[in-house]
Amino acid sequence: MMALLLKDLALLKQQKQFFLVMAGLVVFYSFFASGAVFTFAIVYMGIMMGMFTLSTISYDEYNNGAVFLFTLPISRREYVLEKYMFAAIMSAGSTVAATAVCLGVGYAKEIFTNGTDVVEFLAGSIGGALVTVCLMLSLMIPLQLKFGAEKSRIVWIGALLGIAAVVFGGAKLMQLLNVDVGGLINGAEQASAATVTVVLAVLLVGMVLVSCRVSMGIMEKKEF
Repeated sequence: MMALLLKDLALLKQQKQFFLVMAGLVVFYSFFASGAVFTFAIVYMGIMMGMFTLSTISYDEYNNGAVFLFTLPISRREYVLEKYMFAAIMSAGSTVAATAVCLGVGYAKEIFTNGTDVVEFLAGSIGGALVTVCLMLSLMIPLQLKFGAEKSRIVWIGALLGIAAVVFGGAKLMQLLNVDVGGLINGAEQASAATVTVVLAVLLVGMVLVSCRVSMGIMEKKEF
């Protein structure tokens, strides 16, 4: 698996100009903006670096490269695990780096005046990046493995429309059943931060594990 990680890191070096531009944007945002824009810069950096995992899958399949790749002593399950591991490393590393830059600039510009400001900023930026990356990659990696780069984008749009339809339909159903949605929201807001964090973490871990298992099933049946 280490060899697969090194391979993907080597592919990363070929895109260094793009990632230098991304890093420059984060620095630009941090110096000339504040508050919510800080959070946007961090979340955006985490998403873009995590989504590079999809590019490595495309590179692997280019010119029947996967046919050669699986002649090496690696299993398809290891291949899938490496993709999720690579996505976690890229997303976590870029999020931490971008957060450090924004924190440094925030202290220099005296945007953060007390510990509460820092805690709220860290919770919003890192939490937002984690949730967004997990949601996107948990859907996109299985789709990419199943349909390829081009078709997966179309299926991704369809999946988003389906999710929107389910949310809208669920809201309408609750209205018909006279469910107190406002009360549910208030109850969630009154829950402790620790409770919300634990519940969210369990849901995200479960979603990633299900996604990984689905991806393994796709790879086991895939023909090259």
